[in-house]
Amino acid sequence: AELLRRTEDDLSTYIEKVIPIIDSVKHNGDAALVKFAKQLDGADITASDIAASEQDFAAAYDQLDPDFIDVLRYSADNIRRFHEKQMPDSSWEMEIKPGAVVGERVTPIDSVACYSPRGKGSFPSVTLMSLIPAVVAGVPEIVLLTPPGPDGKIDPAALVAADISGVRRAFKVGGAQAVAAVAYGTETVPKCIKIEGPGSPWLAAAKIVLGNRIDPGMPAGPSESIVFADETANATIAALDTIIESEHGDDSSVFLVTTSSDIAAAARAAIPEFWDTMSAERVGYSSSVL
Repeated sequence: AELLRRTEDDLSTYIEKVIPIIDSVKHNGDAALVKFAKQLDGADITASDIAASEQDFAAAYDQLDPDFIDVLRYSADNIRRFHEKQMPDSSWEMEIKPGAVVGERVTPIDSVACYSPRGKGSFPSVTLMSLIPAVVAGVPEIVLLTPPGPDGKIDPAALVAADISGVRRAFKVGGAQAVAAVAYGTETVPKCIKIEGPGSPWLAAAKIVLGNRIDPGMPAGPSESIVFADETANATIAALDTIIESEHGDDSSVFLVTTSSDIAAAARAAIPEFWDTMSAERVGYSSSVL
């Protein structure tokens, strides 16, 4: 019963807390974003720092291993090809009766903000999987929102992923204040029609509160995954696939199901080896799986 129990999100307490944050951003714009970056993210930035600069993008490439950049490019290509295949025909029409023409036209929305979380680690995969569909769809204005680190910088992997996706507008803003910024617009951050991407309960609560001002996209709840591996599977990859979902948070629910005791034993042995290469923070989340 404990294994099958699912986490239920109760955002009521967060909704109360995000309302003053939203009001502050609505009335004070960039000044509020600077204040909350310091208060909530521990980052000292100024209004002129909110938007990532060309220097930030260049520095991001210098901070990453070239092999990892190649991995991001490989992933981006797979994601792009999938969404290109997903694209519907732009329009069709038919005359059902003389003079009566019906049809359908598909056009991109004017703007979208894509959110990439940072609190529990680096998630360039989220950056790729939110930005690339928008680029493929032909959205004219696409921006990336992501919290600044204590150094006042954007995660370099997120910036490189954005650049590889074809997006060069990124802003150092996270949580509820990020949703408010694109719902109302500030001196620096543009107002957008839609916001996409997962995040903290603060972000989710702000999306609910501002649902009448901006399309909040699909709600993102706790991660759930089942990895099935028969005797022909690679146990090491099965273990890695399990960790990929479980590290999202301590409310994740992840199972590795196998018909082979050898696979089970090998996967169980491999997981701690992967933990050794992860930060202590993310190991803490993953350790709840076993």
